[in-house]
Amino acid sequence: MMKCSLHPFSALTFFILLLGMNSLAISGTITSTTTGGNWSDTLTWVGHVVPGFTDSVVIAGGATVSVGGFFNCSSVIVDNAAATNTTLTIAPGGVLDIASGLGSLSVGNTTTVTTTNTTAVVDSGQLYCGTTTFAGKQSSGGKKANVSFTISPGGLAVVGNFSLIIASGATATTTISGEIHFGGTITSTGTLTNNASSTVEFNASGAQTLPAGITTYNDLILAGSGVKTLGASVTVNGRLFLE
Repeated sequence: MMKCSLHPFSALTFFILLLGMNSLAISGTITSTTTGGNWSDTLTWVGHVVPGFTDSVVIAGGATVSVGGFFNCSSVIVDNAAATNTTLTIAPGGVLDIASGLGSLSVGNTTTVTTTNTTAVVDSGQLYCGTTTFAGKQSSGGKKANVSFTISPGGLAVVGNFSLIIASGATATTTISGEIHFGGTITSTGTLTNNASSTVEFNASGAQTLPAGITTYNDLILAGSGVKTLGASVTVNGRLFLE
């Protein structure tokens, strides 16, 4: 009778492949309920499963979801298709890490605007993400889907490419009272405001132009190997660091 043996290395490789296939099988899109709740609570999510590292997350229109511990996922969409406001809050001590700081955060990107509301991200903890888009829109009937991004005192946001876009009269605002690090290009037709306690860092490895919409800084840090270009004349009321 022919005997077949499995080399130990082959067995290990087979086991790793099984783990990988299992991870692919269980990853997917997890959507919050329209009420929301704490990120850590299974009742916050449709299907009663808290998102994991490989999951794409959708915060449903009208929900308020709060991050109070350390959580990660592969991407986040904060929807604005509801008659009421939608809010994602990173509470003090909370950390939301989207794909190790490389995943996308998309806020207010509904194609059809049917109601006036505000879709907001409030960061009082720590947020790490890659491409970040806030898009405010207005319908032909005058309904406005506004967006806002607030970094509270003590809050930290580390983002890649950043877009703050408005269209047809809606509002798109970013208010910085904590600390934000821009690691990519910045595109803004909205309103960016730095308060007295803010720290803003531009640290792209490639060429980077500071947004023309910010003319006053508290603490300003210019870092990374890329050339930094001013989009407008600026005033630094606090400290200027060239790293």
